[in-house]
Amino acid sequence: MKKILTLFIVMFLITGCAFVKLNIAKRPIKLDKPIETIALMPSGGIAADSIGIEMLNYGYNIVDTATTTSHMTRVNMTEVEYSSPQNLRKLNSEGVDSIMIVKSVQGYDGNPNSITCRIILTSNGQLLVGATWTNGGGGMQGSIADRMHRDGLSDATQDIAKGLAKALKN
Repeated sequence: MKKILTLFIVMFLITGCAFVKLNIAKRPIKLDKPIETIALMPSGGIAADSIGIEMLNYGYNIVDTATTTSHMTRVNMTEVEYSSPQNLRKLNSEGVDSIMIVKSVQGYDGNPNSITCRIILTSNGQLLVGATWTNGGGGMQGSIADRMHRDGLSDATQDIAKGLAKALKN
């Protein structure tokens, strides 16, 4: 009887629950050289910085959001101007292979609901890799089942960095 009750409780908790989901899309472009240096756009905030830190584990040189902001201020450009094709080519000549644009939506519990990430080549302005990450959940917001299925920022950015690194290596 205990086994049946335990099975029923587990099935009840799992039913209707959504799990964390990560999708990675890569454009099949033949690169002249592998991506080594990635500049993080400031609008990505803490999610961008966290993904950048995780990308260090995969051997990438990261230009953090503070450094990018400082450079944008020195050249008197907004982020939109900074990521225009002609300015991307200038970054490329300075050794930056790509820029990473990150957008995130925070959930009710302080954990991210979703994070999107795009890596754009500075040589030609083309989108090379994109990632979408969606948090899980279950039951009512804040319930035990819901908390069991939601990841924090650290787990999310580790997943994203691993997926991006794998896509960039192939």
